[in-house]
Amino acid sequence: MIFELTIQVRVKDINEGIRWYQTLLNKPPDFIPHAGIAEWEIIPGCWLQVAEGTRQKQADLYALAYPISRLKEKGLSGICTSRTSKSIRGKKFL
Repeated sequence: MIFELTIQVRVKDINEGIRWYQTLLNKPPDFIPHAGIAEWEIIPGCWLQVAEGTRQKQADLYALAYPISRLKEKGLSGICTSRTSKSIRGKKFL
């Protein structure tokens, strides 16, 4: 049985990544274990980890569904998207 899950996304610049996800999630990181890593608990036991580094194609299996209008309200860009009804599926965040 799974009790916790951590999903990692990599960004070129950790400070830019933290700002982007902080705006998206409406809160600062819940945990910064060390330089180059920031984590948000999305729901109890489910963590989003943003790490500075180069994306790995074989590990590039994440998606984000979020209303397009909410992203525009937050002034967020930098996402390669494909439309699915009124939401987006993110393939690249930064």
